[in-house]
Order: sequence, then structure tokens, then C-alpha cells
Amino acid sequence: MINGYAKFLDSKEAVSAAALRRVLDTYLPYVSSTVSDANFWEEPVDESEDFEPNKDWIPRVVAEMVKKLVSNDDFPLAEVDFKHLFDAIISVKEHAEGIESSDDPMTGAINNTRGVAVEAMFQFVLRRCRESDESKGGHEEEWATLKVHINDELSRCVEGGALESSTLFASYLAQFLYLEEQWVADNATKIFPFDYAENVLAALAGLAFANATPRVYETLKQADVPRRALQLNELTGSAREHLIERIALAYIWGSEALDSHVITEMFSDSRIDDLIELASTVARWSGEKLKPEQALRAKELARALALFGSREPVSRRNLLAKTSRFIGFVAEPMDDDMHWLLSVAPYAHGPHGDDVFLEALDRMVAMDVGKALQILKAFMQDYSLGYDHRDRLQGLVRKFNAAGFHADAVSIVNTLVEDGAGPKWVELYKELVGKIPPQEPL
Repeated sequence: MINGYAKFLDSKEAVSAAALRRVLDTYLPYVSSTVSDANFWEEPVDESEDFEPNKDWIPRVVAEMVKKLVSNDDFPLAEVDFKHLFDAIISVKEHAEGIESSDDPMTGAINNTRGVAVEAMFQFVLRRCRESDESKGGHEEEWATLKVHINDELSRCVEGGALESSTLFASYLAQFLYLEEQWVADNATKIFPFDYAENVLAALAGLAFANATPRVYETLKQADVPRRALQLNELTGSAREHLIERIALAYIWGSEALDSHVITEMFSDSRIDDLIELASTVARWSGEKLKPEQALRAKELARALALFGSREPVSRRNLLAKTSRFIGFVAEPMDDDMHWLLSVAPYAHGPHGDDVFLEALDRMVAMDVGKALQILKAFMQDYSLGYDHRDRLQGLVRKFNAAGFHADAVSIVNTLVEDGAGPKWVELYKELVGKIPPQEPL
């Protein structure tokens, strides 16, 4: 019956306000009284080999129902409804078991009865505060009344306890900033408790799902969360990648400086993977329309990456290859761009890397053909011709030839033909010099 009513309340079918009120007046008191009764939780569970619904199914259904009702502002709820819903969710949260430590705490949290109950409580608080904003022009009083329950739950996020809550608190960071910025600042060390490894790792996994905004990042930065988190060897996989993406965004926004500790600490061989991830993330935005000051920051990062990579080019080859994609930020090559562009150009080869590089270089020809030619010559060092996607390289050679750099164009093509390039390059050589290329003696 409980599940049937829950499905009715979740349905999209139109229903009159009077009919809905009758359902709520009947269903919510029953659900609340059921899960709030201590005898319900002491009742033994009848296990079935056919996975038939039993008592243990009820708390999850109730938690999901509360979460859906309170998160939908268009669903009308009276004061008495809120009381029944809150009593129900608090009881489920107090009695249900949480998750164990795992590699994917977020999946565990949102599929765990207690995790769903905690999230329903968060949504309840947010709903009440949104309604207070609308009716009173603020939510300070409502939040002051409800945050005692939030504080109580946060206090459990220690010593490996309440891992589902550690995960969800971090994922709701932006929403808690809406509720009260000072509360978040005061409790940042509890949301990210570095003294408790299991809890902080769960929180950092949850952080991957929080909104990526300057406001959220500034909160993290003030608590030194990004820097301390990256010092944890146990932080791996998507949680680490998403954190580095946040740092990359913060750098482009201007919220982090190139000489900040969180970035400078990546410039070491022990943290080279983090630095490559940072470079890869920023390089992905080279095709975006960034503000001039943001593109300038990207080029400043490229200069630092190229300098660091060039000191140990063999072991840091992958970093130099990723940095080569920053060429997309260069609309017109200036003198201070040339050093880093020339140092990364020989490493731009690889799957799709050469096409990205050559496409940007093609645009650069119209701005400064001389500098573009210098970069192409650096690119051609140790170059092994693969698939010339969309004839990028041939198109560039023709442009340089048309611009008066005939000897350079012929030299590039001749080298490729000598290295075994296919018939298309032989034809281009004939086009440029009017005869077939010389053959190696047998």
C-alpha cells in the first residue's frame, strides 16, 4: 500500500487539488507513524527467496517519496504535511544503516536507504528556505531552526562513520552556500575532515558532483582543500581528475595564480600526472571563445609547462605533447610565444595531436607566415608521416610555397618523399618542381 501511494504521488497524471489533499491527509500520517514507531524497526524481517517485498523495503520507499515531494516546488504541501514528512525522514535516517568504504561512495550513497534519507533532509531544508525567501524575503529564521539537524548529521562524519553523509555534504556544497556562507566557512574542516581518511575521501568523491562555480572554489580555497587533497595518494580516479579540473577552471577564472601552492606543487616528477591532467584540461578549451585575459593566462601556463618539460624532454614527453595543444590559444604569434611554441612543436605528433596543431598553424599563416614556417620546421623534426587528416600538411606546404617560401616547401616535401611518403606527396613534389623526385640508387 505504501509503495502504491508513493507511485501515485510520483505519477504525471493530472489530479484535482481536492483528491490530492485527501491522499496526503491519509497517506502521510500513516507513513510517518509507521516508520516513527520503534516497534517497526524491531520487527523481524521475513526473507523470501523470490525477493518479495518485506519490511526492509518500506524505509527506502518512504525516503524516496519524501525526497521527491519536497524537491518539487510545484507540489503543494501544507504545514502539517511538512511535519509528517520531516518526522518520517528523521526516523529513517536514525535507524537505517549507512554505507561502507568503497571506490565509489557517491553511487553507494544515492542507492543506500540512509543516504537517500540524508539527501531528503537536505532537500527538505532547501525547500523550506526557498519558500521562506518567497514569503518573507529571507530564510535566516527557517535555517536557524533547521540547521541543528544538519549540524547533528555533520558531527557524525568522523572516524569512518556516516560516509554517505560525508559524500552528500560535499556534493551539496553550492546549496549550503545558498543557505549560509558563514556556516560553510565555519564547517569546512568538518565537511572535509582530513584527520579522518575515509570521510575526507568520501567527501572528495562527492565534491566531484558539486557545482563548479567561482564561489564554490573560493570556499574550497579558503579551507586549503584543493592543495591538501592532492597531497593524498589515496585520492585517485575521477575524484582526483575532477578536482584538478576545478583547479584548472579557477586558474582560467583568475581565482588561482600560476605561482599558487596548489599549482606549483604539481611541477615535480612525483606529481607529473597531475600536471598532465591540468594541461589536458586547459588545452581542451583552446577552441573556446575565452576572454582575452583568460587566453593570456592559458599562454602563461603553456610557457611554464614548456619550460618544465624541456628540462627533461624524454621523461616529460607526454607533458610537452599536451602543451603543444595550447597553440589554439595563439591567435597571432608574438615574439614571447615563439620560444614555448618552438619547444613543444616537435612533440605535437600523435593520434589527432598533429591535426589539432596543424589546424591552428594553418590559421596562423595569415597572421605571420614567417613565424608559422619556423614552427612548422620545428614540428617536422623526427616527424613520421601518418594519415594527413584533411590534407592539413599538404595545404600548409602549398600556402608557404604561394607566400614565396618555395625552397622551404620543396625541402619539406622532399624529406617526406625520401622517408617513404605515398603517391600524393610524390605528386606534390612534381607540382612544386616540375619533375619527379630523384631516386635513391639501387
